[in-house]
Amino acid sequence: MFARIKRQSAPAADHPAAGAAAGAARAAGPDLQRMVQALAGQASMLGRESAEVRGAIDDTTKVAAAQAQAVQELAAQLRQVMNSQ
Repeated sequence: MFARIKRQSAPAADHPAAGAAAGAARAAGPDLQRMVQALAGQASMLGRESAEVRGAIDDTTKVAAAQAQAVQELAAQLRQVMNSQ
């Protein structure tokens, strides 16, 4: 059964247009491979950079929260001073 399918598909591969298409696909292979590698490298860098940005945002959020807490403590101390006068 599979031999019959192979025999039926073999003449189509001998057709000049099919041979040209197969040759074009082989020739485009290295270009596609380079493009995929370039995209993979860019995606990797993008992921790394986005992780750095998320880390910077997280650090900034923590610093801002600490500064807000410090300002609240100073405001409480200022109220104490004003109430004691």
